[in-house]
Amino acid sequence: YMCGMEINSDVVPMNSYAPIFVNVNDRKWSPDMIDYDASGVYCTPSYYVQKLFATNVGTVNINVQDSANTTSQGITGAVGLGSWATQVKYDDLLVKKQDGTTLLTDSFTDASAWTPGTGSWTIDNGAYAQTATSTDCRSITKSVSDQTYTYSVKAMKTGGNEGFLIIFGHKDSNNFYWWNIGGWGNTKHAVEQCVNGTKTVVAQAAGSIQNNVWYDVRIEVSASTVKCYLNNQLIHSFNIISSNKLYSSATFDEAKNELYVKVVNPTATDVAASLNFKNLPAASISGECTVLTSGSATDENSLATPNKVIPVTSSLASPTSKIDYTFKANSVNVIKINTSGTDGVATVKQSSFSVVPNPVEDKFSIKSDFQGTFDIEVFSMNGSKVMSRKVSNGSVVDTAPLAAGTYVVTAGQGRDNQKLKIVVKK
Repeated sequence: YMCGMEINSDVVPMNSYAPIFVNVNDRKWSPDMIDYDASGVYCTPSYYVQKLFATNVGTVNINVQDSANTTSQGITGAVGLGSWATQVKYDDLLVKKQDGTTLLTDSFTDASAWTPGTGSWTIDNGAYAQTATSTDCRSITKSVSDQTYTYSVKAMKTGGNEGFLIIFGHKDSNNFYWWNIGGWGNTKHAVEQCVNGTKTVVAQAAGSIQNNVWYDVRIEVSASTVKCYLNNQLIHSFNIISSNKLYSSATFDEAKNELYVKVVNPTATDVAASLNFKNLPAASISGECTVLTSGSATDENSLATPNKVIPVTSSLASPTSKIDYTFKANSVNVIKINTSGTDGVATVKQSSFSVVPNPVEDKFSIKSDFQGTFDIEVFSMNGSKVMSRKVSNGSVVDTAPLAAGTYVVTAGQGRDNQKLKIVVKK
């Protein structure tokens, strides 16, 4: 998250952290940075993260090109059914592979293949019914290991305030996707991804459902995209967001001639990587690496062990412009490179690129010192590309096809790439 703020420092000029201090004998909550009592004090890992980012920052952002860093997030896992403050029935469930091979089918003569959680789940005349008025009622069945499959089911709402929850990619009760059809008081449909108990909307559209009407629900999952259909009408289409093994940002201090590379490994395993520094002369890489890490992501300092999780700095050197480095699990790494003796970063400042007006109502104009034509792409906040154009300085781009919301616009010409956020108003 903090690497993202640094990369987007054109629109995130500063950040702050609160609360800072807490007396350990009068703790109201846990995020405080500095803990104390009448006789001692210690700093939390959060304090050290904030300090590492704040004290190792340059004056110019440097582009970091990550290769072989993303991991595929093909959606596999169990499928399931649910409801939220609504009574529902389901029937004719089918999961099949791309070639038509059946992976899972259920006409609900019984419920032996299902594991219900909350709610009241029963077989009702050949349908799987949930009759309670509780929220977050779920029942899970078998797992799907294929990354490409079609999940279809018939669904009927028999009462209540909302609609259907069609669950897929279910790893456990805190990690899954569901298509919430007729949610938010029966005002919209949305696909939500739950990661470690926190749900995020990845696609949404206005819509509602009627009582006592059978609906055909179909979810088509591939290795990179998901498409959701209601009565054979496409409601959502979105790209599956890949996750990074490592997250990084880089800045250069023009006065000190120092390059700062921040790399975060949030995973539970070490990650080996190669860092290639372009435009630095061979046999000139020298600097240091400061690492904040611990055996568990939940480790904390205390008055008894104030130095359990603290940054450790070591020297760093390479006879070439490449450094092979292993980023430890659960770590924040700050690499500081001395660039004295080279002008390789003197050309770091990229071409200017902006759009006006911003916020946008129906169109915006390009302002840039790119030479000739260049490409722009517009992405929604869930990572889906919604527009691409070839433009030049002064070009006008029509935003009428875009729904109201926030988007990321990228512009590129050769190796010079820029991005910014726009807000579209309707």
